[in-house]
Amino acid sequence: MKDLLDAPRYSRTTWIVAALLLVVLAVLWLSGRGPADGACCGSEAATGATAPMAPALTPPPAMQSTAKAPGPFAVRLDGDKRVVEGTVTDAQTRQRIMQAAAAAYGETNVVDRIAVDATAASSACATKADTLFAALKTDPPIGIACDTRGGVTLSGQATSDADRASRERWAHDFFGADATVTNAITIAAAPQPVTRPEDVRCAARMPAAVTFKTASSRIDAKGRALLDAIVPCLRNGRFEIAGYTDNIGTADDNLALSRARAESVRAYVMLKGVDADRVVAAGYGAEHPIGDNGTPAGRASNRRIEFVKK
Repeated sequence: MKDLLDAPRYSRTTWIVAALLLVVLAVLWLSGRGPADGACCGSEAATGATAPMAPALTPPPAMQSTAKAPGPFAVRLDGDKRVVEGTVTDAQTRQRIMQAAAAAYGETNVVDRIAVDATAASSACATKADTLFAALKTDPPIGIACDTRGGVTLSGQATSDADRASRERWAHDFFGADATVTNAITIAAAPQPVTRPEDVRCAARMPAAVTFKTASSRIDAKGRALLDAIVPCLRNGRFEIAGYTDNIGTADDNLALSRARAESVRAYVMLKGVDADRVVAAGYGAEHPIGDNGTPAGRASNRRIEFVKK
């Protein structure tokens, strides 16, 4: 009987706690509604209207770049001709470039393949065309191409690895140290020394099998006849007279002998009427062989004088 009387006491306590929790929840629920639910007088919710949504903010469109991309430009080799091709901004630029090309190579030796496009900027090759054409007049000649990304590609031939490397250094100097230069220049086969006067052809590089007395710098009769045919070529421009030997003997002896022979040739052509300021002598010993020193024929081709236009 006592347990039954005590049970309601515990039940009342439980119900009181539950009621308090319900009151707290009701207060929190009512306070959460607020003006957002339109409870406030005069709100659009009271009139049944729906508040317009604020327009979503959209980022402004990306700025369109107005910079012009450089057009391609190239000077390509086609036999004895130079093909000038690419894209420039206007007709005036095209005319200036072709006039510079004609001045450098001769009007009949230039092929015009330049297009005009107002939306394209002129590349570094095109803007420097006036000085570029003169720089490309080498022997052997080289070609050049500027791509749309600012890269530069060299083409053509060089006489040696050193010559090939020097042309790449020139490109970096000309276009800037940061320029991307691709060196596609190949090494040209070395011309063989001319041995007969009737075979002499004036060129920027003329190897000649000028013959001397054994281990001497005295030019023999055959060597003098060959030089007589070369002398007219030396009156147009400045030339280095380079002396070479085979690899027989010490390096010092060969260097001294090659210098003495180059000086002897210089003295001879000056007697034949070539101005002293047009020729300079240098000796290289057994360097830069053009033949195989392991064979008699190769050693004979290495014993030579080269006339190189400066």
